[in-house]
Amino acid sequence: MQILSGLIILACIATLIWLVLALGVTVRCLRRPRRHSMVRAISMGHPVDPEEAGWNADSWTVSCADGIEMPVWSIKMAEEGPVTILVHDWAASRIDCLPLLGEWQDSSMVVMPDLRGHGESRGHCTFGELEIGDIENLIAALDADTVRIVGHGYAANLVSQISVPSNVELERVCVEPWTREDLPRRIKKGGLPVDLPSWLLGWCLLLGGVVNLVDQGAPRR
Repeated sequence: MQILSGLIILACIATLIWLVLALGVTVRCLRRPRRHSMVRAISMGHPVDPEEAGWNADSWTVSCADGIEMPVWSIKMAEEGPVTILVHDWAASRIDCLPLLGEWQDSSMVVMPDLRGHGESRGHCTFGELEIGDIENLIAALDADTVRIVGHGYAANLVSQISVPSNVELERVCVEPWTREDLPRRIKKGGLPVDLPSWLLGWCLLLGGVVNLVDQGAPRR
């Protein structure tokens, strides 16, 4: 009986250690997603930079409030039209926006940033705590009267919450924003290293700040 009790205790300890490690690894992955956009693009035969896609681009950075420099590509398009900002999904980068350029040729310029913790940008993902301000800084740096901002997935939730000065005419395009019901599938698609039970994944999403972003209210005006 003592041997059985000891084995049960060891199993419980091992399970607890696994749960703590799985929780830590998953939250870290949420905050620091894998940067595999270039590998994914190459494997699919997609371009990895604007020049390879046939576009002439300027490369520059935007200073964020905490000192991180956000890398940006900008491409001149039509003589007139809004400035269009394409913002990538979680675990993606501006490379993933390159195949979408043809959809926005009515723009005077298309701008593609790497959000913090993604692509070539430093820092870690905060699920809106800092990214919303980063995007607002980018819009201010553009000094444009009319801005169209297109957010994909996680970025659609960010885009819905940004605010701009009253002298800027802002059009929001939110493509497949994250919802509570769809979160596990979206996160796993982004490349989680551990396949967690739903209840534990829910804790990770809460600790990582994902749920807070998804539960934001109606879009800002």
